[in-house]
Amino acid sequence: MDGTIWRYGRVAGAPDDLSLAGRAPAAVLRQGPGFVRCAVPAAHGSGGAAVGLFERRADLEAAEPLVARWTAGHLAGLLPVARRIFRAEVVAQRGI
Repeated sequence: MDGTIWRYGRVAGAPDDLSLAGRAPAAVLRQGPGFVRCAVPAAHGSGGAAVGLFERRADLEAAEPLVARWTAGHLAGLLPVARRIFRAEVVAQRGI
């Protein structure tokens, strides 16, 4: 399994707006192969993030352009373009 963290700069908008918008990326990611899970922690002031887990690295790499296009098209007013800050093989997890 491989995972990534997408980091966003300063987030604009109310927490409720971000909560509603944060649920949609998982629906987008399900369109691609190997999707396992997506989590969007609450954004506080300085920025936000999303965590994605995929069966294989190739699945993760195929998902990155989907996330970038979806974010640019639907969240441009709330989030700047994502900047991947971490991508690696998942060596331990619990609860999935």
